Amino acid sequence: MTRRMFCRKVELASKEAAEVEIPVPWGRIAEYVGITAAKWWGPKDKQPILTFHGWQDNAGSFDHLAPLLNSPILAIDLPGHGFSSWLPTGILYSEMIHVILIYRIKEYFGWKDVRLLGHSWGCMFHFYYASLYPDHTKFVISIDALKYESRHVPEHSQALANGIPKLLAVENQRTPPPSYSEADLMKRWIEATNNSIDEKACKTLMIRGARKLKNGSYVFSRDPILKLRFVYAGYTHDHLRQIANLIRNPYLVVKAEGLQLIESDENFYDIANILKTTCSEFRLECLPGTHHLHMLQPKRVADVINSFLEKHNT
Repeated sequence: MTRRMFCRKVELASKEAAEVEIPVPWGRIAEYVGITAAKWWGPKDKQPILTFHGWQDNAGSFDHLAPLLNSPILAIDLPGHGFSSWLPTGILYSEMIHVILIYRIKEYFGWKDVRLLGHSWGCMFHFYYASLYPDHTKFVISIDALKYESRHVPEHSQALANGIPKLLAVENQRTPPPSYSEADLMKRWIEATNNSIDEKACKTLMIRGARKLKNGSYVFSRDPILKLRFVYAGYTHDHLRQIANLIRNPYLVVKAEGLQLIESDENFYDIANILKTTCSEFRLECLPGTHHLHMLQPKRVADVINSFLEKHNT
């Protein structure tokens, strides 16, 4: 199958970027081949940095940051998000779906290595991938996350037990998705992020993350299964420490200053301290801002990333 690159006629938050479709072996009902949708920022004659967004966001998460970076960027809509195909009914959005996606994209474009930039959820997949393929992970840049949440087996088992009936209920749902006015949808989206985004950032995410109906109302375009967070990886902290010990590449973490992560700072810094000893270089930069600081303060974040790229993106 040949590569397809085209311009989709949608409003962009900043300068034009090319829309890209990458074939994947899944798709919605009646599709023989699904797609992973993406946005390519910058020249096509240089390998881009591969970017993964956070949970229930989309490739638009990098619209404010990408034009400021000194590198081409390939921003992915993760499966079930944005313009990408949903997974077939009955298939979970597990961490391995996304880790394997990185390898699929590398093989599709014929790259010898990958350069990874992630926000939140996307950082977790990059952390795991770098441990599996240290020899062809050029570098990792993580924004306000580092690893999967450290879990205790009993609590994770209970989350799975509670989540499976909810999963089946969503799969069997036959009613149309709820629709909202534009203002109400934006309010719901902003509140769901704990006010981590503002209206400008929300409108950027809505370009790929919401669909306007004929009656003027809006629906979320992502797969409703994604609301069920119980499908997160269930790694204990000891397992994550051993994963961290396998990582060798340069690593930059940009953390929102003073902001509580999804878990304790103790777990975060324990893994960070391991990476300081295993990685060829490990940098941790703390900046003021919210969890979506790359959308609200892109210049500040870009300055830190560009400094890292000067040394490692060769």
